[in-house]
Amino acid sequence: YALLEACACGAAPVVTSIPAFRAIAGGGPAWFWDAGDAAGCAAAVADAAAADLPRVRAAVRERFVRHLSWDAVGE
Repeated sequence: YALLEACACGAAPVVTSIPAFRAIAGGGPAWFWDAGDAAGCAAAVADAAAADLPRVRAAVRERFVRHLSWDAVGE
């Protein structure tokens, strides 16, 4: 639920590479790392921090509205 809430707010997803997170965030800008891989986590955070965050936030929010919002799920 936390990832859905974050995406609803336009937060850039930086999450472990598990199937549920990939399904939620994988269609838009997102950064993943394998569970237990501290270096991969650090690289994902660094890559996200270097991104054009206003563009990323807008894209994450747009993806949420189109695919994950209550209205989208209801359709």
